[in-house]
Amino acid sequence: MTEVVCVVDASQVERHAHDPRSADIWRKQIRVADRLMVNRHRPDQDLVRVIADLRDLAKGESGMGIGKLSTQRSTARGSLAGINSSGREQRRHADRWESCSVGYDGPIDGEWLEELVRQYADVLIRAKGFLQRTGAADMEVFQLSGSEIRWHSILRRAGKGQLVCIGFKGPRFAELVRTLKERASAPT
Repeated sequence: MTEVVCVVDASQVERHAHDPRSADIWRKQIRVADRLMVNRHRPDQDLVRVIADLRDLAKGESGMGIGKLSTQRSTARGSLAGINSSGREQRRHADRWESCSVGYDGPIDGEWLEELVRQYADVLIRAKGFLQRTGAADMEVFQLSGSEIRWHSILRRAGKGQLVCIGFKGPRFAELVRTLKERASAPT
């Protein structure tokens, strides 16, 4: 992975920024992104203001900000001058974050996974995947967002399970990845 991209629905910025259940994790996702892609802005919205607010939010306490910001709109309508900044900030973020993707051919012990995620909370920022828990008939969405772990029912999904994790680069995150991969390759 060369960069973390966060897609921001401009029409929902106010709701996400002030939602008591998800505002903190939403802000964190903005702050860890190397690139923000802004889409779905309403005609009555001041897009320049939305982008300025996102830039300020992305700087956070570190003052580093995002490397690039773009909008999903036709270049025929004109571009947003001054949106791209140097890749220096982008490289700083890339040096601190790491991600992994692990495939699971069979069910996984949900309690084991939840405990593992808690043990590595100091290095794990986000985890999400389509997994089948042991004893369950169908796949579910597993999601770690902030400190909350959730399982959500989904329609039956064909194929194997998949878990994606984003965390702080280093020995602890590497250890977590090793543990997840060992469990994936263990006979069920």
